[in-house]
Amino acid sequence: MSMWLMPAKVSPELLATLRAQPALAEGMFHDPDESLAGFDEDRDLFGTDYRILSEVAGVVWEEDPGSAEQRSWLFYAVHGSDDVLDVEIGYRQPSVLGTAEVARIAAELTGAGPDADGAVGEPAEAVADDERNIGGFLFAAAREGKALVLAIT
Repeated sequence: MSMWLMPAKVSPELLATLRAQPALAEGMFHDPDESLAGFDEDRDLFGTDYRILSEVAGVVWEEDPGSAEQRSWLFYAVHGSDDVLDVEIGYRQPSVLGTAEVARIAAELTGAGPDADGAVGEPAEAVADDERNIGGFLFAAAREGKALVLAIT
């Protein structure tokens, strides 16, 4: 049985809509609905093997558990946050990483924090605009000023 981590990039406006009508989030992960303003399945949805990524994140977490503010970007990418949408999708309620959290996590990929305006620098060379990996996808979300909704399907 496979488990897929499916982060979706969403605008702050779409996130507000999803918070008000959480059932709409189901369509993003199972049958993307064109009525979700600004959501493009090809550009805004990513999928990766949850079990493999979870194992890697677990190793990172065991080595340096830290506080919530010090958790690695990989931990957040895999496990999300305590902020969830009020709907069951796949194996759990999808968690939300707001735009500020996404910017902070992406800043971890650059090796420096966001600047005073919250802008994120350039990513580490290994991540550089490669949205085929989870780090590149997170960085793209930050660069676009988007939040993430993470489902495990």
